[in-house]
Amino acid sequence: MKRLALSAFALIFCVALASAVDFGGEFTMTNLGFPWNMVAATDPSVVSYSPLNFLYGGGATVNQSLMNNLSLATTWSLDSIQRSKLVAMVRYDAGVLQIGFGPVFGAFNSASSPLEAGISSMVKVEIPGLAFIGFKNDSSLGTTLGAVGENSQGFNEISVGWYVKNAICTASMTTRSFQLRQSADLVITDSMADYAFNVDIFKKNVPYNLNIALGYRTMSKEFLSTAGSVKDSLGIVILGTKIVFHPASFLDLTFGLDSGVYTFGFDNLQGKGPDMDNSYMFRGSLGFMVKTDKISLPPKSAEVEYFEADPNPPAEAETKDSKIDETAGTQTE
Repeated sequence: MKRLALSAFALIFCVALASAVDFGGEFTMTNLGFPWNMVAATDPSVVSYSPLNFLYGGGATVNQSLMNNLSLATTWSLDSIQRSKLVAMVRYDAGVLQIGFGPVFGAFNSASSPLEAGISSMVKVEIPGLAFIGFKNDSSLGTTLGAVGENSQGFNEISVGWYVKNAICTASMTTRSFQLRQSADLVITDSMADYAFNVDIFKKNVPYNLNIALGYRTMSKEFLSTAGSVKDSLGIVILGTKIVFHPASFLDLTFGLDSGVYTFGFDNLQGKGPDMDNSYMFRGSLGFMVKTDKISLPPKSAEVEYFEADPNPPAEAETKDSKIDETAGTQTE
């Protein structure tokens, strides 16, 4: 099995190398969130929210350059809010204007409804070297949540950024949501809102970038039934750091850590947030990106020509002096 996996990876790598695509992956772990298997709000007898609700996620990305400033970005992600999502977006980059459009699928988030389709779109307007503004939206289509297992996903982001010396500053607002018809009389909604300020610091000829973020996040899990609605919610002040190493021109390695420096509960968790004296709330990530078009193959060795010795070399040409000597010798005799 291990040999098969290694062979498959080698095949994918060779195909990627031949077609000059970029590919990468990420693994995440966090306790900033609510377990997927929760089907009821937190029991009133609970004193504080548990920091031991670990959630694992990750993703994979493949970017392919097409033609005339066109590219195709295919991304699969698994996170604590939206669960599993697959996006295939065609992007056009004209420098000042970038636009993208493509399908999005909620993949295998429910046994009875394993694939939910939607639309993904983005627009970014940039004054190179000065400032930019961007919008992104993912939304499911045609989902009514009428049948058990039906689900829908939503994603919205707006960002405004500007350039300073050796840094890019970005202010953004992001919302994520996931709705699932758990049973005939229960709909569960996971949601999150992020308000963040990021500074991406870089310097020429330095093999790493440093990203520092400060923000506020709200996370909620709502249970809507015929009996009413109950919502568990957390508010989190986040300090985040991310380092991107460039050990080679074709390889990026990413290490990220978001720390919940202050976390509190509200709604049904009012006064029942994590015990911050004995809890550490976090989100960690490890990732990589390979840029196959920047992989340099070793130079071809210089060809050396070999000549075989002629077993019958031609006689050396007679010189004028040798003829004179021979003639003189004849005359002497």
